Amino acid sequence: MILPMLEAIKRPLRLGLALLLRLRARLSSRPLGLAIAYHRVGGPGEGRFSRLLPAVGSELFAAQVRHLMRSYRVVPASELLAAVRARRWGQRIPVAITFDDDLPCHLDHAAPILRDEGATATFFLTGIGLEGPGAFWWERLERAFDEGVIDSEGVRALTGLEPVPGATGARAFAPAIQQLPPPEKERVSQALLERLGGDPQDTGLRAGQIRQLADQGFEIGFHTRDHDELTSLGDDALERAMVEGRDAVERAAGRSLATIAYPHGAADERVATAAREAGYTAGFTTTSEAIDERTNPLLIGRLYPTYDSADRFALTLARALASTSR
Repeated sequence: MILPMLEAIKRPLRLGLALLLRLRARLSSRPLGLAIAYHRVGGPGEGRFSRLLPAVGSELFAAQVRHLMRSYRVVPASELLAAVRARRWGQRIPVAITFDDDLPCHLDHAAPILRDEGATATFFLTGIGLEGPGAFWWERLERAFDEGVIDSEGVRALTGLEPVPGATGARAFAPAIQQLPPPEKERVSQALLERLGGDPQDTGLRAGQIRQLADQGFEIGFHTRDHDELTSLGDDALERAMVEGRDAVERAAGRSLATIAYPHGAADERVATAAREAGYTAGFTTTSEAIDERTNPLLIGRLYPTYDSADRFALTLARALASTSR
């Protein structure tokens, strides 16, 4: 009883503070902008630490999009920096709504809400499901724990890795698996797939589904075919990762891909240079920061959404702007 009452008191306070910080940023003479990185959307939603990639509930996502449409200027990711530079004193601050990974919920849940609210967005895709069902290694790991086909001892035996102290299930091993060399990570993924007996039929996005997103007016970007952490690759492998599979996604979308989101948000100057040489005009990390005149076009940070309330979401964005506009 006490916690709901406290939350009811805090909600208008958060919204009020968010409004003040946002107005201060709008009145700043500095060019400012934001990008937001979503993954799963739909259903009732999940707690931030309940899954490796929790879902933002449909109602909360709709409320977040309404806030963005009401309080910011929503633009495609490829146009974000230009919109930031063109903004004049007092005008609304540009923001890009982005999605990573090839998830059916992007078409089934996110796209209808975006259309209903009149919002545009950019979907960064790998093409993992172009030829049929395809899941990422972390999806297989989580599903293997959920379905009881593997436990912690089984993962230890399969990978030789130790769990994160205090963590359980897939969350205990995902960070270490992510750091494995790509061939070893692929071996683990295939071993999990064999135990699971295949990926669910609805995993990944088929070519027709990608075309539907593009035909609905959404921008399609690249997320690399193999989803490897690019900072760990050698120069030749990095150069290949920037382009391998891009043409297949371009054919599915029916247009060229000018933007890239780096897997796991990991990038540095070397990765940015490789992206530029591969022809990308904008590259996105998951560094939690707003955009200003110093932002490298190939190293644009993105904020994750909140998973509990629209007022926390509003305050998170406003605080990021406030920390940059100083």
